[in-house]
Amino acid sequence: MALSGVHITCAYVGGRDGEITQGMLLVGALIWSRTMAAPGVTDAMVPGAGQFPNPPLADAIFEVRPSIDIYMAWGPSPDASKAMGIAPGTGRIFIPAGETRDVFANRGDRVAWVAA
Repeated sequence: MALSGVHITCAYVGGRDGEITQGMLLVGALIWSRTMAAPGVTDAMVPGAGQFPNPPLADAIFEVRPSIDIYMAWGPSPDASKAMGIAPGTGRIFIPAGETRDVFANRGDRVAWVAA
């Protein structure tokens, strides 16, 4: 089945010891994933302390792959419809269809997207 919309994965990065090896960004532990057919904001967020059993000593990321050109924002209250902003989650990035983008995330962050 072909992807329709945007697939978003939230994960911790790094090896089993929580370290990134030789500058490579590798998914170490999957937290959650969503495939969203329509623009919006994820219902899940990067978990806080104590919400993920045995979290690795690593940073969280969002891995995003759209089937269409999109704008994406992330943060505590992201809004991808704004062209610019200065508060967390009010700026956005462009992701072309068929490309995968990885971005670092903080506890409590969500992803929002709109069609470009």
